[in-house]
Order: sequence, then C-alpha cells, then structure tokens
Amino acid sequence: MRLNSFIDENVEECTAFAGLLFFAEGALGLNEVSDETIQTLKRLGAKMGMKVKKTDSIFVYLKKAGKGMENLLRYASMFMLTDVTDNKTRKMIMQDIKKEAQKVNKKEVMDLLMQIDKGLVHFTSIPRHILMSFFGIEITTFHRWMEDREYIEKEVRHIRKKLQDMEGADKEITLLDRFERSFLKMVT
Repeated sequence: MRLNSFIDENVEECTAFAGLLFFAEGALGLNEVSDETIQTLKRLGAKMGMKVKKTDSIFVYLKKAGKGMENLLRYASMFMLTDVTDNKTRKMIMQDIKKEAQKVNKKEVMDLLMQIDKGLVHFTSIPRHILMSFFGIEITTFHRWMEDREYIEKEVRHIRKKLQDMEGADKEITLLDRFERSFLKMVT
C-alpha cells in the first residue's frame, strides 16, 4: 500500500501521524466504563427522572466503520499532510480516495461523521438542538435503526411488560401471545 511505503520513506515527517495511527488501532477496543458503574448511574438517573444507557465510544465507531473507512481516513490524512506543491503525490492520493470512497457504505460514513461531530467538533449541535427542542425533530444516524423483526420483537416485549403491570389486562396479554406466535411463524 502506498500509504505505508510513504510513511516508511518519510519517517521523520510522519512520526506524529504514525503514532496517531498506532494509538487509533490499539485503542479501538477501549471500554472505559464498567457494567457496575453503568448500573449505578442508571439507578441514580432513575431517582432523578432520567434514563441512562450505555452507548458506544468514538473508538467503537471508528472500529465499526470498517477497513474501507479506515483506508479513506488514512488517505484523507495523507492528503492533508502532503506538501501543497507536490501535485503528483496529491493526484495519486486523490485517485486512491476516489476508489476507496466507492467501496464505503454511505450510512457508515454518516454515522462516523455524526459521532465525531457529537464527540469533538459540534458543528451540528446547535441546529440539532433547535430542531429537537422547538420542532420535536431528532436527527440520528443509522446505528440506532433496527431491522423490522428486531424492532417488532423489542416492542412486543415492552408491551408485554406494561400489560403485566396493569390490572385486568389478561385478555390483552392473550391477544399479544397469539400475535407473537403468528409473527414468529411468519418470519421463520
């Protein structure tokens, strides 16, 4: 790969970049919050009327983005680090970026960019907060979407839990059982 050979040939200029790549590759598995801490935060949040849940860190999003996105980010970084007057190298890197961009899943790209924005740069935070607060529109990325089957199964579990908490909902629970059996037959 041209990027690796470029780094090897220009070690002195790329030391910081190579260190960043090494850190990113090694830190992708970080999980800094234990399950005990999350449970404590959930209980504390419930007492204050808030819902607390564990989500992925920026490192997990980088890992989920896949090899194609990793290569795309590396090529983009190399393009930015290349001398502005070195048109030949910049052209080669741009060709590599175009090839790699065709392979990358666009949903994954938007997910990664949105998470980087939420975690680091906050370019979209004010418009997103205005849309959510005044108009009730929340903008998210696909990492929160579910497959149809998974979504229905999750909602049936929630409905069942609420019905069990209600008195006199035996008929509804029976109907829900029948729906669930019918649904499972349909999808299997």
